Amino acid sequence: KRQYQRRVHGGNFIATASQDGTVQILDVGSYTVHHTFKDADSDITTWISFSPFGKHLAMGSLDGSVRILNIHTQSFYHVYEKVHQDSVLQVIFSLDGKYLASSSRDNSVKILDVNEKDIFYHFKGFHITTVSKAIFSPDTRYIATASEDKTVMVINVEDKSVYHHFTDIHSLAVNSVDFSSDGKYLATASEDQTVRVIEVASKSTYYLFDNIHYGAITCTCLLYTSDAADDLLCVDLGGRRIIKKK
Repeated sequence: KRQYQRRVHGGNFIATASQDGTVQILDVGSYTVHHTFKDADSDITTWISFSPFGKHLAMGSLDGSVRILNIHTQSFYHVYEKVHQDSVLQVIFSLDGKYLASSSRDNSVKILDVNEKDIFYHFKGFHITTVSKAIFSPDTRYIATASEDKTVMVINVEDKSVYHHFTDIHSLAVNSVDFSSDGKYLATASEDQTVRVIEVASKSTYYLFDNIHYGAITCTCLLYTSDAADDLLCVDLGGRRIIKKK
């Protein structure tokens, strides 16, 4: 049986999700299975993501639910039952661990308040089809979304407003979006075989990479600037580890 697996590093653990309905947490240090999770009431897990400090594991599922598992107690911290009307495509924590974003085939993004165990805001009506990915800026000020409707949305998290809707940057579905480590730039990748780098402050294209791939592409943005956000050698963005240049 063909299995879907996604591995995400979080401290000394690796998490895997499979089409057999199980999620496993593997202890890298002891080379053992720390915990195997299978909930008879839950659907297949589509995406998993560790919190920045590795305490929680978020799981999105085909039934539109989002679950947060406490790694250490091996129990649910909170379950957002069918928070979406269609399957969840991605879940991702903000760098401060305060929020969790979920993107879905129901054309919407939910921002969940982890501490309050509540929905902070439901962004809907902006994209007309599937939201493929959502990502927080390093300072949690913005969240960017990529959609099959060919557009990218940047949302101000604090006042729950649209900072900018980029409607003319790609001619086909946008597969991926990611912020640079200092939050100044945003990279987008599309099925139109281009990667666009956007300057967030000016809301304009900084550079366009075209004709660099054949077929649909995705990207993870690693951009280094002289005025990096801090002096850390590495930053863990909710499961994405960015190694900075010295």
